[in-house]
Amino acid sequence: MDDLKCHGEEVNLGFCSFFGSAGTNCGHEKDVGVHCRPDVAGVRLVNGSIPSQGRLEVWMNLKWGPVCDEDFTSADAGVICRMLGYSGDGATVKGSSYYGSGTGEILLNNVACDGTETHLADCSYTKDDCSNDQVVGVDCSTDG
Repeated sequence: MDDLKCHGEEVNLGFCSFFGSAGTNCGHEKDVGVHCRPDVAGVRLVNGSIPSQGRLEVWMNLKWGPVCDEDFTSADAGVICRMLGYSGDGATVKGSSYYGSGTGEILLNNVACDGTETHLADCSYTKDDCSNDQVVGVDCSTDG
């Protein structure tokens, strides 16, 4: 496969578009490797008034779901903001379902980042129970 283009929610590479195969401008010197991160594949902010703020949801086990606000800190929020393309400086936490509780199962709890991580999967977390009035929101709009 050459010039592979995926949107990010495909279940396998067969659903992605690509240009050419054997005989194109691609040889083994251009082989690619992939490092898979466990559990959390992506993050998004929903239900905010602007794209840089909202309820934190993670893509995990082929579904989107909210994250609990227990022990969620500005260091954790900074990691989320960096994942979304912001610097992570000045990120703030909005607890108690500030942006709504969302739907479905709460997927993560007790997130603990030291603030240097580039991806939420590099932080520790649990999958304990959490109530729907404890969903965390993140605000990257004050980001430097």
